[in-house]
Amino acid sequence: MERNSIMKFDKDLLNKLTFKITEVDFEKSKKGIYCDDLDIVIIYVFEDGSIDHYERLKRLKEIKYLAKKESIPSAYAYALGLSSAVLKEIGQINFAIETAQKAVKMFKLVDNELFSNSGLIFCYTVLGKSYNHIGLQKIGLDQFQKAMEYLQYINEPGLQSFRIYEGIAECYSELGDHKKTFVYLNNCLEIIKNHINQPDNILATKIPILFKIAIEYRKLDNYKECLDYLKKADAILEIYENDVIHKEQFHREMCTTYLIMNMFKKAKNHLNKAIVLSKKQKNNYKTLQGKYLLAELMIKQGQQRGALSILLSILNNTDVKENKHLLSDVNKNLALIYYETDDLVKMAHHFKIYGELLEQNYSEKHQIMTKNKEEAIDRMMVEIDMVRKEKENQMLKMEIDYKNRQLASKALLSASNRNFLELILIKLEKIAQPDRAIIQLFNDRINETLNWEDFEKRFTEVHPTFIKKLDINKPSLTPTEIRVASLIKMGCDTLEIAHFLWVSNRGIEQHRYRIKKKLGIQENLTTYLLSI
Repeated sequence: MERNSIMKFDKDLLNKLTFKITEVDFEKSKKGIYCDDLDIVIIYVFEDGSIDHYERLKRLKEIKYLAKKESIPSAYAYALGLSSAVLKEIGQINFAIETAQKAVKMFKLVDNELFSNSGLIFCYTVLGKSYNHIGLQKIGLDQFQKAMEYLQYINEPGLQSFRIYEGIAECYSELGDHKKTFVYLNNCLEIIKNHINQPDNILATKIPILFKIAIEYRKLDNYKECLDYLKKADAILEIYENDVIHKEQFHREMCTTYLIMNMFKKAKNHLNKAIVLSKKQKNNYKTLQGKYLLAELMIKQGQQRGALSILLSILNNTDVKENKHLLSDVNKNLALIYYETDDLVKMAHHFKIYGELLEQNYSEKHQIMTKNKEEAIDRMMVEIDMVRKEKENQMLKMEIDYKNRQLASKALLSASNRNFLELILIKLEKIAQPDRAIIQLFNDRINETLNWEDFEKRFTEVHPTFIKKLDINKPSLTPTEIRVASLIKMGCDTLEIAHFLWVSNRGIEQHRYRIKKKLGIQENLTTYLLSI
């Protein structure tokens, strides 16, 4: 549907909301596609820079209730869709996926086809980005493909195409396929140039793409190009004095880059600016991210005491519980700091929490994968009229496969724990007068865990030919490189592998490079390993 100039400000309806929108704000929000005056209110709430994401979710929830009560399906679907995007932004990925899936069902019930199709594109894009965030890039790419199927049914596909290509680029970036990442990011720049190059759209389109190109160069250790693209974005941002969202990200990315380059003074300068701007946004989530980055900076500088204080303050913030990834990273670093300061009781406490969060994340990831497999099987059955017995056999096979993967996952976590415990034991035994009771306790705990050979045994039960093929083709692979390859085969991303093996993300990237070189392959390593 085209812009509706007839839509009136319905005071009776809008007075039912606890928050107020003026008639002036109502008129300003009349843009894009909408079916009802409540849709315009949703636009206003979503774009209101004076509130944080948590208040935004609260208002969207109120709108959903009113839309349902007043039987306005377009507003209900719209509020659901935008809620999923907000949930993704604050790190509540599982809720974002669940909400976006509900929104998809609701948009399919909306009579206005143009509004419905635009909403479906938006929701599938949110789903694609959410799945990518938790390391399920293949499922994410499938969602973007679904979004693309609806582009032909809307009047102005430019901006929507841009969002889809942006999401696809993010997926390929996580998969380590830099070539395809740059292709889709450059496609985004072409769309901006030819279709959506208006001043109002620059902040929402060109600036994020320049950031993403910079980050991709950073992953390739090309810090010069990375900084150049960040500065290109900053040059544009100088025109927009009131924009704090992208300026905060600019300073945060500059900090991250200088931190990797060990240019601590410049990193800290940009980080302080980022934290100030995140506070101006009233975005506690970004503020916590900034504090965590400051803690990492202090750790690299050897200021463990200061880092400890910051990490504990993050842990005491109630909002951190909403983001499991940040919570996991905080507990991991606390465990490492206490390990270095020989506070083994506190180290064990935070290490236990870290392990539980890691296991929970891994379990949720497999649940999502299993759910998608089940849905795929159901669709296949409808298409080919599969008999019930065949379905039961497929489900049984999938269940067995899932249980085998669970066993491998548990063995992996146990082996990772054993690795860390052995590191602690080595340190304990170097103490002049070690406490033999504590040493015995750690030895007993180690004996209760599985080793990497046990993990490889479980892994081989799930993938019986994988390690054999690696050994036959390239016997020069080291045991650590075989473990990294096996974890990639299990669907682990770089961050997860680093956690399991207790090495840095950079170390895993180096292992990936050496594996690829030894195997003599030109294609993406993840794609290759998943195919054998």
